[in-house]
Amino acid sequence: MNSQINIANCVFAMHAVLAHSKELTIDKALLIYPLVYQKKMLNLLSSKSNNKKSLEQLIINYPEHFSNLDNIFYSNLALSINSLQYMHEMEHISIKDGKIHINNIIKFNKSMGKEVEKYPPVSE
Repeated sequence: MNSQINIANCVFAMHAVLAHSKELTIDKALLIYPLVYQKKMLNLLSSKSNNKKSLEQLIINYPEHFSNLDNIFYSNLALSINSLQYMHEMEHISIKDGKIHINNIIKFNKSMGKEVEKYPPVSE
């Protein structure tokens, strides 16, 4: 059950970013879930008081959130790849020349859960 929740959260997180950007390279898409995986980072990114200027500025201001990002990235790499594969199979995305394009928009709502509710603001 937990793996189903994780893949759903990963799909929703990736989808929120893709819905905002319309196109991402695969390597950037694989970084999405590791960045929102930690509750502290998700809360920081979804905070209205946070001025989201750049990833570099976040690293400078909050280095403690990035200290084990490599471990989080590698432990969630298979999940991120499976989420991309799932979204491709469900025809939500298309992948061409290493770039991911969004095909269908998922409408986010409160019934998806409090965590998922934070993904659209984080993606902006």
